[in-house]
Amino acid sequence: MKQSTIIFLILFSLLIITLFTSRVGAQSDTYSENLRGKNDHSRLDKFHKTYKRSLLESTSATLALTDYEEGGDSGPAACDGQYHSNDLPIVSLPPNWYNDGQHCLKAIIIYYQQSAQIAIVVDESDADNTIVASKAVWRYFGIPESEWGDLDVTWTWPA
Repeated sequence: MKQSTIIFLILFSLLIITLFTSRVGAQSDTYSENLRGKNDHSRLDKFHKTYKRSLLESTSATLALTDYEEGGDSGPAACDGQYHSNDLPIVSLPPNWYNDGQHCLKAIIIYYQQSAQIAIVVDESDADNTIVASKAVWRYFGIPESEWGDLDVTWTWPA
């Protein structure tokens, strides 16, 4: 896959993040009320249904950190043989979730507290039940760099 295609997919995922990711300070049972209070459009209702379903079907995992840039912690990504910017929301999945590359360049949704981050799968990790993520994912969740390491999260495939 050409690097320009990968860049397009990553930029497209950032657009999705901008349009559909919502931070609300409520429990999952009241997301509907909070979102509808802000905007009652069909697109928002569809997102809410997807988000709530994803919360119910999510899988627990540990979020870890890696450096995807050349000279960083890992080599080139398994999905495309390229290095990637740590400013992009990208992840590596363990073998059982990576599934021999069948999920390359597909999105996942990572949940932490009341936030959801969409990230693109670019690599396979060797840690069981651990999603290894770029710095962009950690920054999105607002975690201070001094606390980066291992974090309990849940995740799912987009509906």
